[in-house]
Amino acid sequence: MWLMSPYLNKGRNVTTDNFFTSSSLSQTLKAKDTSIVGTISHTRREIPAVLAMERAPLHETTLLRNGDGATLTVYQGKVNKNVLLLSTLHSTTDIGTNRKTLPETVQLYNKTKCGVDILDQMARR
Repeated sequence: MWLMSPYLNKGRNVTTDNFFTSSSLSQTLKAKDTSIVGTISHTRREIPAVLAMERAPLHETTLLRNGDGATLTVYQGKVNKNVLLLSTLHSTTDIGTNRKTLPETVQLYNKTKCGVDILDQMARR
């Protein structure tokens, strides 16, 4: 939150990876007029175990909405791996018409994750 302080209360969006993304962070940022889009780890307490282990047909999307305004998108990108994305920016998600039928949350995350990738590279050194 300290790093984000210059950008809070300005209607910005934050893209995070699964190390930082949590339901409590999304609520805190939403209260400060800042949205979040990020992957969330399957092992987080707020993710039901049945959802983390679920395997759907390839390129299928499942949406879950929470009462606090967050949307959890579960996208089956690979045969044995689904991706969970938490978003307070999207209340609903449009599904793309391309071959992989990417949901809007995945498309936005892929467009804005450059800083996340750089942080991961710096942390590995």
